[in-house]
Amino acid sequence: MAGDVEGFSSSIHDTSVSAGFRTLYEEGLLLDVTLVIEDHQFQAHKALLATQSDYFRIMFTADMRERDQDKIHLKGLTATGFSHVLQFMYYGTIELSMTTVHEILQAAMYVQLIEVVKFCCSFLLAKICLENCAEIMRLLDDFGVNIEGVREKLDSFLLENFVPLMARPDFLSYLSFEKLMTYLDNDHLSRFPEIELYEAVQAWLRHDRRRWRHTDTIIQNIRFCLMTPSSVFEKVKTSEFYRYSRQLRHEVDQAMNYFHSVHQQPLMEMKSNRIRSAKPQTAVFRGMIGHSMRQGSSSGLSTEFKGGI
Repeated sequence: MAGDVEGFSSSIHDTSVSAGFRTLYEEGLLLDVTLVIEDHQFQAHKALLATQSDYFRIMFTADMRERDQDKIHLKGLTATGFSHVLQFMYYGTIELSMTTVHEILQAAMYVQLIEVVKFCCSFLLAKICLENCAEIMRLLDDFGVNIEGVREKLDSFLLENFVPLMARPDFLSYLSFEKLMTYLDNDHLSRFPEIELYEAVQAWLRHDRRRWRHTDTIIQNIRFCLMTPSSVFEKVKTSEFYRYSRQLRHEVDQAMNYFHSVHQQPLMEMKSNRIRSAKPQTAVFRGMIGHSMRQGSSSGLSTEFKGGI
């Protein structure tokens, strides 16, 4: 009947549109823009670029001079990186390696191709190790990558491997004062004895004499009451920083008082004796059971404690 209307949809429409653009691209047909990067020229379809990239969508639809140009020069990225990104926009696939990921990530961030940025981040985090950790940190920082979950996974690796990383000159060079403070304040460092964290701090300070001005501040994030008395005597009081830092001498005096005040330890609440643990702790001392009421509270744990449970 004339009044009946039925709707139909194609299950292959999206695929056929993509395939159609690929065919036109491969045959060099209806290409309406040339992108010049370094000494290379890349021909493409404005419509395809605009559907894949917010950067190009704004360029070709907003009131920008490039909208009506058929040759556009792009600076701030490499031809190698962009060639991979352009390939992805047409074919939906991309190959990554530690050799090329830097340039591809740069190009993907430049044209705001978030899917490729995510692929690069996943690739880097899957490849992260002690040897390339500093390089990956620098890469993500340089391009301002702010993809959900990426920083959390990177920080998780850093906290899990903090002490070994702090033995590497490249990591010591790149790690900033602000990030060091953040990591030292994190209770997920519980797998490392506190004396090792102190020695890691010493390594960071020694790496650059200009960092010594931060000594007093950094020292306050080391929990000296969690060390053994022998560690304090043999490794802390003998260091050059003990003579240099008034705050360090204060922290050591406080720890020594804690060690000698065995019966008062359960009542002494301070940052220096808080256990590094992301989980509530139960401690046995002097025949009693003490339950930490706050995350990280020592509740009088023995000074022999060397890590979280």
